[in-house]
Amino acid sequence: MITDVGNPGAALAGINTASRAALRLYRAKLFTLQPVCRAGGSRPGSAVTFIPQTKRHPVPLVLKQLVQRLHRHEKPVRSFGKVTRRAAVAIVLHEINGSVCLLMIRRAQRVGDPWSGHMAFPGGRRGPEDRDDRFCAVRETREEIALDLDALGTEICALGDVNTGWRADRPEMLVTPFVFTVDQLPTLELNHEVDSVVSVPLAFLLDRGNRVPLKWEWRGTQVESDSYLFDDHRIWGLSLMMIDELIEAVER
Repeated sequence: MITDVGNPGAALAGINTASRAALRLYRAKLFTLQPVCRAGGSRPGSAVTFIPQTKRHPVPLVLKQLVQRLHRHEKPVRSFGKVTRRAAVAIVLHEINGSVCLLMIRRAQRVGDPWSGHMAFPGGRRGPEDRDDRFCAVRETREEIALDLDALGTEICALGDVNTGWRADRPEMLVTPFVFTVDQLPTLELNHEVDSVVSVPLAFLLDRGNRVPLKWEWRGTQVESDSYLFDDHRIWGLSLMMIDELIEAVER
């Protein structure tokens, strides 16, 4: 499982050239914050929480059209130093009541776990049994939430590698996100690493008014970065960087 940060410094996505640019972009795109009305809750008999949003974005929120845009997306080439560790995650697009959603997980609450309760995408570190990054993403998703993307999913594209470390020339670990679609989510079975599964509407993420600043401390310095607060779920760090690239692709 890969969470928002691998260490406190990585919450800035390792202040490398790409992350500095992303942070500047975050600040430039912040609008006046508006209160967001939410309704709904957990669907009976489901591990998925869905909170529908009524505000629409001009991007056509039809899965078929979004897939067409994502098919045109080319994975950006980013320069990093020697890489010794790799990981991969799956961004699963699906529809609930006609709304396109991203499937996210919330890490289990565990004493001593620095990432306890963080929001993330299903996935994890690449092991010796994984023949490539995609295989890793599919395997980890199956293990964590019992979703078999080989059987039920369709791969759409890969996003750019994200560095969990502080420096671009000495990456701690590179994470490759893969975008999939599923026609319908099966019953999900969560392992010990996952507390819950949350379906986040793409419309919510496309609305820049839903972005809120997040202040935190790193090495004695106050840092401010961007985030979403969906219900009580804070989405930020590496996950937000992946979401931003996805949004950029569908807004083209």
